Amino acid sequence: MPPCVIAIDNHPNKSHVAVLLGCDSKGLLYYIDEISEKLIARQFATVIRDRWLRKYRVVDIVCDSLGMTQTSGGEGFLSFIEVCNDVLGKGRVRSTTFQEKSDAEFIERIRDVLFVKPKDVMGMNIPKIRFVEDGSSGILRDIKHVS
Repeated sequence: MPPCVIAIDNHPNKSHVAVLLGCDSKGLLYYIDEISEKLIARQFATVIRDRWLRKYRVVDIVCDSLGMTQTSGGEGFLSFIEVCNDVLGKGRVRSTTFQEKSDAEFIERIRDVLFVKPKDVMGMNIPKIRFVEDGSSGILRDIKHVS
């Protein structure tokens, strides 16, 4: 089973969004699935656990730095990340860094994975990332907006 990463974009007033990304032995990336739900942190983390952690080998879970804010977890002074770690496992969810949140860096990362490499030995142009059709509607919409 290939290693996977979960990225979470939590929001105080809109739906939280989590995406599941994988990588194969050739270095190709796969956008496997996404969850977009307006739930409290504990319920959202439970959906992630039940849908992905039991099925995929998740090696990292990263959350937007807004998730470190006190009271963002909806349980007293606990943060969104603290509540998620309670459900998903202590220390499993970490916060993004300033560099990871940079718009310029985001655009550059998107360009990098969408770049079509020169033709392979079979004469095919191969992008670095693949989108699983059933689970990618949100990211495809976001990429169109960024472009």
